[in-house]
Amino acid sequence: MQCRGGIGRNETVRVFVSRLQTRSATKVRRSRAAARASGVAGGAARTSGDAASPPPRRPQAATRRRRRDGTYAAEVSGLPFPDPPLSDGVVALRPWRDEDAAVKASWGRDAAIVRWTGVPANQTEAAARAWAARMEDARKAGRVVNLAITDAASGAVLGSCDVRRPDHEDPALGEIGYLLSQTARGRGVATRALALLVAWSFRELGMERVQALVHPDNPRSAAVLVRLGFQREGLLRRYRAAEGGREDRIMYAVLAGELRRGAA
Repeated sequence: MQCRGGIGRNETVRVFVSRLQTRSATKVRRSRAAARASGVAGGAARTSGDAASPPPRRPQAATRRRRRDGTYAAEVSGLPFPDPPLSDGVVALRPWRDEDAAVKASWGRDAAIVRWTGVPANQTEAAARAWAARMEDARKAGRVVNLAITDAASGAVLGSCDVRRPDHEDPALGEIGYLLSQTARGRGVATRALALLVAWSFRELGMERVQALVHPDNPRSAAVLVRLGFQREGLLRRYRAAEGGREDRIMYAVLAGELRRGAA
């Protein structure tokens, strides 16, 4: 119902709302004008002459891998080569070269190396180069660093050693492997080389435990580890598959701070 000669109730409400909207719009225009005059925009102050900065990006979460126990581990990037190369003045460790293929092929004719390592009998130079390529792919994937053991003076290749991450979810766990040419055995070469490699793994790769697996019938290999401070932790029965059936392995390990550097 409207009153004659005046404004009805509904009309009064519309006029009141319209006035509020007009006042609000006026305040917004005044506020924006004041902001332009004072050099303030978007709530971030800029001094005269500064270029407008893009809005800060939210940092991306680190790529993580879910562990079996529900926790997360950071992704492991490629492993580096030692830089500078490792040496104690007697032996030196360096990356493999293409010209080393002949030496590696000769290991396929060494009965002891074929028996105790994964080197196949009668290995060819082509197979040795293919193996080197696989090792490089594994290094870039963060799984292993394989190095030539050389004579520090002559540069002659004496053997091979590597440190790998056996558990991709635990980058602080390392495992080593090693072999020597026949002419290099019995001279402390393996002890010197592994002392360099394991110390570097603790220092540069952040490993906290380095382990090695030895066949029970290979006591000379075990003796190298004991000289370096590795401790025997137990027998792993039928641990590894072999041509003649599954074989046992003895677990040795050393923790950071336990390595004997002067054992050679």
